[in-house]
Amino acid sequence: MKLMIKSRYLSILTFVMTVGCAAFVGQGVAAGGDGQLPIRVISLNVPDSSREPFFEGLKLFSEKYAFAIRIAPTTPDNEYYTIQMWREDIEIIGGNTKDINPKEEVTIALYNNGTQPVNEASADFVSSSIKEFVAGIPGVSVK
Repeated sequence: MKLMIKSRYLSILTFVMTVGCAAFVGQGVAAGGDGQLPIRVISLNVPDSSREPFFEGLKLFSEKYAFAIRIAPTTPDNEYYTIQMWREDIEIIGGNTKDINPKEEVTIALYNNGTQPVNEASADFVSSSIKEFVAGIPGVSVK
């Protein structure tokens, strides 16, 4: 019974996260859950063959720059996924979204995480660091 409840909770959580990602991935980037617009947006092309190395690159980035990270599928076939990274000053939300863009198109958005705005230099540094980490992965390209 506990396993069924956990499974149902995970399914609901995945659905909510998928809807949340759909709010900013696609034609443009909309406001996050609290109404704020992203401070930076990164558009990538990640083919299926590069997906696992891409995830590993994001994990290395998160370790180096002290972000907690969560990557989870949003569909039962694992073709679509959400990416979340956060620390005290910045929250990063990304992924690919079914029925909006091709599954290879990935958007990563940076948001303020807290009451104090992130300074421009820090936002630029985090954005460029993500691009550097993923640019070396075969098949992955920054748009």
